[in-house]
Amino acid sequence: MFAKQLSMVGVCLFVGCALGGCLADAGPDETADPAAGEPTTDVQSALYFNWQDTASPPYWSNLAKAAAHADGHTYFFYSDGWACDGTMTRVCDHAEYPYAVPGNVYKYLRGVGTMGSQFFAWYENGNFSVGDATNLGSVKGMTPFSAAPFKASQMIDAYNIPSTSKWDVYGGRWAFYWRDESNPKLVWRTIGRVSDVDYYEGQKQVQIADPATNGPIVGIDSFPSSGAITTYYAKGRMNSSLLPLNLNSLD
Repeated sequence: MFAKQLSMVGVCLFVGCALGGCLADAGPDETADPAAGEPTTDVQSALYFNWQDTASPPYWSNLAKAAAHADGHTYFFYSDGWACDGTMTRVCDHAEYPYAVPGNVYKYLRGVGTMGSQFFAWYENGNFSVGDATNLGSVKGMTPFSAAPFKASQMIDAYNIPSTSKWDVYGGRWAFYWRDESNPKLVWRTIGRVSDVDYYEGQKQVQIADPATNGPIVGIDSFPSSGAITTYYAKGRMNSSLLPLNLNSLD
């Protein structure tokens, strides 16, 4: 196993600065977590910094399948059957460990999201499962879901949108993000149930960072306390925004 880490290179906080924002170079400090407090909910804000793997060229970023946040931890799941437990800024800060999926179909994993202590996972073979951080099928095995109007293989990631009303058997709504098969610059979002991805809202276009420069999105995470959406790009850039339809936002 390669060890994995994140390196923070810059922080851009928009907290009432003059028009045009403010930019500060946080330097190479690896001991402080610049996002420990999460982006403020009082103003639109964004954090920009690079994340990288210890392998050269980056190895794990190309294998990343999904990101999920639970109990103050960020989890990254990879296609080789290993996962990371860390923070928003250092995805392997706490531990790396093997995880299980039903049928060991790691290569089919397309998205992971959490609601409470449960982890929900979707696969490109058209199924979802429910479990925990170490076994994504420990509660519920492979169960079919509707990915229409997309194909399940187009899913980038998903996260739970907390709701006070139980809109389906699990409660709450889910945001799903999708790649366009013909244009890497196009990403779409739907809102639906665990088993029906556009039950509440059809596809809407999402703004993203240029994939030619930043690579494709490898994980999308949500922080329920602030509503911030965190997006990880394969070539090392990460963005945290309060605008769910703008994953490249300088709010």
